[in-house]
Amino acid sequence: MSDQANPPNARVAAAQALLDRGYGRPTSVVEDIEEGWESEEDRQDFMSQYLSDIKRLAEAEERAEQAEKRLAELQK
Repeated sequence: MSDQANPPNARVAAAQALLDRGYGRPTSVVEDIEEGWESEEDRQDFMSQYLSDIKRLAEAEERAEQAEKRLAELQK
């Protein structure tokens, strides 16, 4: 990732892969989130996890953007 001999897009891809490995990828919701809950607690637990996954994804994207900016600055 820090090897300057590699092209920038390859280093960014490597950084993204490391973030995905370290923080995981968010789960995708396939089921209908309005129906099929056995209890209100189940629905709330699911929604809490879903929002947590979205927050984690946003944070990972922000870190990736920062890494891209740092790489661009280093290449100047």
